[in-house]
Amino acid sequence: MNFNETKIWKTLAILFFILLLISILSNSLNFIRPKQFSTDFNNILEMQEIFSIIKNNYYIEPPSNEILLSGAKKGIVSSLNDPYSDYYNKDELKKRMESLSGEFGGIGAWVGERDGKIYILKPIPGYPAAKAGILPMDEIIEIDGKNIEGLSLDAVVGMLRGTPGKEVQISIKREGVNELIRFNIVREVIKIEFVKSDVLNKNIGFIKIEQFGERSSEDFKKHLENLLNKNIKGLIIDLRGNPGGYLYEVINILDYFFDDELLLYTKGRNKNLEEKYTGNKGVLVDKKFPIIVLIDNGSASASEIFAAVMKDYKRALILGVKSFGKGVVQQIFYLRDGGALFLTISQYFTPGNYPIHKQGVSPDIEIKGIEFTDQEKTIVSRILQDGYIKKFVKEYGKNYSTQDFENLKKELNSKGLKLSDYLLRYLIFNQININNVDMFYNLDFDPQLIRAIEEMKKLIK
Repeated sequence: MNFNETKIWKTLAILFFILLLISILSNSLNFIRPKQFSTDFNNILEMQEIFSIIKNNYYIEPPSNEILLSGAKKGIVSSLNDPYSDYYNKDELKKRMESLSGEFGGIGAWVGERDGKIYILKPIPGYPAAKAGILPMDEIIEIDGKNIEGLSLDAVVGMLRGTPGKEVQISIKREGVNELIRFNIVREVIKIEFVKSDVLNKNIGFIKIEQFGERSSEDFKKHLENLLNKNIKGLIIDLRGNPGGYLYEVINILDYFFDDELLLYTKGRNKNLEEKYTGNKGVLVDKKFPIIVLIDNGSASASEIFAAVMKDYKRALILGVKSFGKGVVQQIFYLRDGGALFLTISQYFTPGNYPIHKQGVSPDIEIKGIEFTDQEKTIVSRILQDGYIKKFVKEYGKNYSTQDFENLKKELNSKGLKLSDYLLRYLIFNQININNVDMFYNLDFDPQLIRAIEEMKKLIK
């Protein structure tokens, strides 16, 4: 490299870091004050040195300047070791925002992070992950042969998403199963209807919120008003498997149940970014109107905010199992390069001063969903992988006879694959409804919802 080229590279590197700093400062709403930030010109030269060495010596074909600069930005953020903070270039940002708009290409599953591990929170009925046999709380180990250890949650989600029709291989670790289970899944266009509702038991309203995405609060209001017009006497709100979403959407929904009470507040390093949220729109239902909220270990973030506020004010009965425990706030700082910095800036606290993060929300009534012992998980994995249930449903459908069922049990028992009648019928039920994207509840194999209905009957007497 001649003198002029070296000068050009130095100038580019220095300009990059200056622009990066200016961009962060100008978009952070005083998140970092100039007097708090200091750097050393030698540090910039060290980064330029690495940049130059790579451009001149990297094996075969050096990456483009854009890729190197994007990598440098990601490296800065990844040094925080925070699974919820990340840098996205322009294209990545577009994909990142797709999930909250309700349509994207992927496998159809909500994913979450806990203690550095990435889990499937919930496969969405009717979509590829559910069809393939992936289960809630399966831990993702590899994607397309690449170990994901150390990757951020968003990086893993980005690997799972992609062009519809293109295959992705996912290796998961399932509790009770010694070996990794591998799935070859073809991505589809995933269209999520965030809010659905129905009337149960003639006078109990049921609203399922899949995620707090765009317009969820508007949709929730429409569903609630429709149910009220049907003269419901109580309401069950299902947040199981809901990974969260936009904070303002859950605040807007909470606002339908509270007047001017404090709903939530945040605490962080930068006092300018701390917020207090209070109700101000007026309630849609009387404060004595009975409500039950369903949660599970897949309920995270905004879902936990909703449940925790309802619990603090004793506005609803919380039923299910302890929630996921994600209670930190991310703010989007849009950058001049068209990308954005997603940065953890504060922590949520409920009106009762309860920190959700890593604590989760405990239910008032603990009711577990369908669970498998370690031995049963091993058996279920073999049954599903070997196609026994798929073959059975293909041959007999939903109108299978008692004798058909007994013959299946006999065949499985002969191979050492023994399950209770209830669990075996549950597997058959799931296979029958595997393509039913409209099914958002069932009253046959859902002990939590069944118990919620029982409790609601007591409340509306």
